[in-house]
Amino acid sequence: MALSKRELKILYLAAGVIIASLGYIYIAEPLLSRQSSLVNLFKSADLLERKNEIIEKYNGIFSGDKFRKNPNEQQLGVTANIGRLCRETGINEISSLRPLEIINGDHGAEISLQLDITTSLNSLVGFMHKLSSSGLPYQIQKLSISGDEANPSRVRCSIVVSFLWVAKV
Repeated sequence: MALSKRELKILYLAAGVIIASLGYIYIAEPLLSRQSSLVNLFKSADLLERKNEIIEKYNGIFSGDKFRKNPNEQQLGVTANIGRLCRETGINEISSLRPLEIINGDHGAEISLQLDITTSLNSLVGFMHKLSSSGLPYQIQKLSISGDEANPSRVRCSIVVSFLWVAKV
């Protein structure tokens, strides 16, 4: 029984697909998984090399008076710290600085404050920079800016800042 040219082409095509599939399953996929394992190994080695640096950062964050025993005490500390950052960056016109409801979680809490200020744009940028570079888990949840009609070089801002409090282990 002889196969026609068309049937031979289909047979060769099917054999090629089968060989390519087997090559992928038994050769390419194991090589790719080894490469992935090597990448994970190098990441682990990098973490081990940085172990002391990570421990120092952890101890720096959780030492001293930066973290309090409970979220209510922490809320007072966060309020004082935000007020200090405002003074350091030249924000003197604080309309309100009020704590919002504490959201408790399994291993910590989210402490939020609403800050209403009138300041220059430079002072606002300086405040946001100091907040983000403080090394503490602050996050700006909401920021609304509007111009001050009385003084065009100043802006009115409403900022909601969150702090992630973590129970010490």
